[in-house]
Amino acid sequence: MNQALKDQRVQELISLYNNGDIKECLLRAKKVAKIYPEEPFVFNLIGVVSASIGSYEEAIESYKRALKINPNYFEVYNNLGVALNDSKKPKDAISYLRKALKINPHYPEAYNNLGNALKEIEKLDQAIESYENAIKLNPKFIDPYTNLAIVFASKKNENEKAEYYFKKALEISPENTQNNLTFANHLYHQKLFERSKELLFSIIKQNPYHSESWNRLGLCHLEQENYNAALSNFERALEINSNQIEPLNNKGLTFYKKNDFKKAKEVFLKVLNLDSEYIEAINNLGRVYTAMGLPDNAIEILSSKLKSNADNTKLLSCLVDAYARQQSYIEALDCCKKVIDLEGETASALNSLGHLYHKIGDYEKAEINFKKAFKLDKNFSRALVNLSILKHDNGYYLEAEELMNSILAKEPDRKDVKNNLGYLYLTLGKFKEGWEKYEYRWKVDPGDKVVWPLKDKPLWDGKSASGVLLWREQGIGDDIIFLGLVPEAYEKAGKDMTVLIDPRLVAMCERSMPGIEFLPAVKGSVQEDRFDYHLPMGSLPRLFRSSEEDFSKTRESYLKADMERVEVLRKELGVEGKKVIGISWKSFKSLNTTKKSMDLEQFGRMFDGLDVVLLNLQYGDVNEEIRAFTKGTGIEVLQCSSVNLKEDLDGLGALIALCDLVVSTSNVTIHMAGALGKEAWVLLPFAASFWWLIERTDSLWYPTVKLYRQKSLQDWSEILKNIEAQLKVEHINRFTN
Repeated sequence: MNQALKDQRVQELISLYNNGDIKECLLRAKKVAKIYPEEPFVFNLIGVVSASIGSYEEAIESYKRALKINPNYFEVYNNLGVALNDSKKPKDAISYLRKALKINPHYPEAYNNLGNALKEIEKLDQAIESYENAIKLNPKFIDPYTNLAIVFASKKNENEKAEYYFKKALEISPENTQNNLTFANHLYHQKLFERSKELLFSIIKQNPYHSESWNRLGLCHLEQENYNAALSNFERALEINSNQIEPLNNKGLTFYKKNDFKKAKEVFLKVLNLDSEYIEAINNLGRVYTAMGLPDNAIEILSSKLKSNADNTKLLSCLVDAYARQQSYIEALDCCKKVIDLEGETASALNSLGHLYHKIGDYEKAEINFKKAFKLDKNFSRALVNLSILKHDNGYYLEAEELMNSILAKEPDRKDVKNNLGYLYLTLGKFKEGWEKYEYRWKVDPGDKVVWPLKDKPLWDGKSASGVLLWREQGIGDDIIFLGLVPEAYEKAGKDMTVLIDPRLVAMCERSMPGIEFLPAVKGSVQEDRFDYHLPMGSLPRLFRSSEEDFSKTRESYLKADMERVEVLRKELGVEGKKVIGISWKSFKSLNTTKKSMDLEQFGRMFDGLDVVLLNLQYGDVNEEIRAFTKGTGIEVLQCSSVNLKEDLDGLGALIALCDLVVSTSNVTIHMAGALGKEAWVLLPFAASFWWLIERTDSLWYPTVKLYRQKSLQDWSEILKNIEAQLKVEHINRFTN
């Protein structure tokens, strides 16, 4: 074969490659290699084509064949180095790239590729030097500028240098898609979302079908809580390519952020149908189940995937959350410690560990880990936030306030900290400041999960107005407290007010506040066009209780029991003519259970020796606990089988009304007793609540409620002794027939 034919065939191969006909180019190149086995260029081309389709082993073999033929072929040394680096062999890559530069020290591409390999083994200073050498040789070579920007972006306190090199790359090639995308991604991670969006829009303007830019644009909107825009962007990316995993997963994440857990679940399941091992979707599905109140489902799916991914810290971290939501704190701690064993002590993991120690009441270890987390990363303010909460719970209110204000000094937009500061101010009796910051409850979980019944109507300002809708937003205990302000609000509004309340409270409210319309808070109960204004009930105190003096308006009772039912229940229980003490000893509110509850065996012994009837007012399945208590102590606790204490709140109210005294921990029972004007004694944990404030023995919200407080953390013993002594006094003065 003559040289002209050989050259012709080589040119045909080059033309096929340049035209993107990769498959045909590879087939023909292999045929040409058999005809010209001593032609290194052909083997180099086979290597380049193979590498372009991810066949790195074939590429490496071909490059090595080319080098056997021509040991001074410096381009092949460079290409071989790139293939080795791409196949996760950076140390081998470095060796060949340095050989390329030894043969040709004026080879900028090899310096750039050497920098990439050095970066992979985290020799960043050497990588920077290589990139700078590439730029010295070719100042118009865009890749080393971009790579320098990426390296500096990964280093602490080097964002200015990162941005400088990104801008230099843009000056060289303003329309370079990959560089713009890389820079946009950098700006995204710096939380400079508007600037990131500008670059992404410039890419989309050039190429409306660039799906990755649409996906990235969606992520910016997601971070800015522009959920509808984010969904639109992810949908556009999926229209371009319906089988893309990442934008589909991000779509699910957006629904999750919107608290539309049903749609989020559907999307994540679709992702897993496409790729059953996609860790991000498994992790996100676990989060969805946890948010839906189905931690068992989350634990099941995460545990099953961990069997084959035992070292996956994302799955383990999600499992921590699931166990914590289930209140399985010991299991959560074990998982969290595994994460630390695998990743080392990161600020995030130490913070989680501190949070879990807080939950089990090991405050010393909680504080240690929060401080370690912040020491490790001074920008990780979440640890300081949790430390401030811990200080609050330990009664160090001034320290908690100082911590919160120090965070706000650096991060003035931290809505969660403002919310926490609101709770602290209310606990300290600083009502005006407290209620103002209490409005930040809408900016952080769980407030975001509340669906506003009227989105497009203005909030009521407490002045006379027509068509005002008050609506419930929180738990039953909070509802009962806020109901005490409804009569005042009704008068201020000009008696044109409707209240959207828990269906279980409607009957009692209608009986107690005739003339005011109460509707059950269920879907479809509100006709929007009926109302001109609305207000969540938790915002009423801001209008009517801005100082302690305002509490002088508090009524001794504002709810009324069904007295006919009271008498029916009195006969049913057989307690006519007897002294009755209603008891409740638990809170089932998930985050506070360990603080606000105790065992009946511990709680109930203080009633020993009293000639009274103990009446169970504790909702939930406590039958076995009561039986065990009676068997162990001989103290009987009467139960009313005709009243479901959780669902039949009117029945609970009737049972409370027939009691002479209610003794309870802080839960719905005590709130109901206070609203009914029943004398009640409440056992409070050491950590003060803003409903009960600090140090007081009386309640501003309920004049008939007496407060007994722990004197030290998690120690109920002194309270129980004090109440037991007081019960003996009451037994002599009041309970003895």
